[in-house]
Amino acid sequence: RCGAGNIHARVGLDIDCIEFGTNDSVWPIVKDNIAVDVVLIDEAQFMTESQVMDLVIVAKEYDITVVCYGLKTDFSGNLFVGSAKLLAIADKFEVLKTVCWCGDGATQNARVDKNGNMVTVGQSIEVGDVGRYVPLCMKHYARHQPTPKHPENFDAYSLMINQAYRHELLGDADESSGDTLSEVDMARPELAK
Repeated sequence: RCGAGNIHARVGLDIDCIEFGTNDSVWPIVKDNIAVDVVLIDEAQFMTESQVMDLVIVAKEYDITVVCYGLKTDFSGNLFVGSAKLLAIADKFEVLKTVCWCGDGATQNARVDKNGNMVTVGQSIEVGDVGRYVPLCMKHYARHQPTPKHPENFDAYSLMINQAYRHELLGDADESSGDTLSEVDMARPELAK
């Protein structure tokens, strides 16, 4: 988003960085720059398990502080691979607080489409337009309500979700509904009108 070798914070700070991809081992990168006191990893959710374990070597064998920043879950509420491994092995973790539009603490990261409707199906990783992601509390995430302007009438949506859930997972759906969970999600914006 900021160009190669640069991290740009939304508050206006810029800093040079060393990039690495999912096929790169982190340990050799740090070893080549061993005169460091602290290793900061941004977007740590995109790391692989082996890259996270490389950071253990950096921290424990070379006594270098490692600090990772990233999201815990994707827009559909699933743990990222890197985040899951970090949560499992980190000595310490802190949640950086953010706020939902209602003022409550945001715990979810929702993706919205070009019309501002919440999206819950699609590729887990979509890098680029930060404006497509909205921090939400669990209440408004569950209601698919990314802004106060979105309707709160989700009775029909809830009924469809329950029927699709019973059909797909339990095999005992109401005969009148053959909808799948994906079809239900795609229908939600129409139901909310």
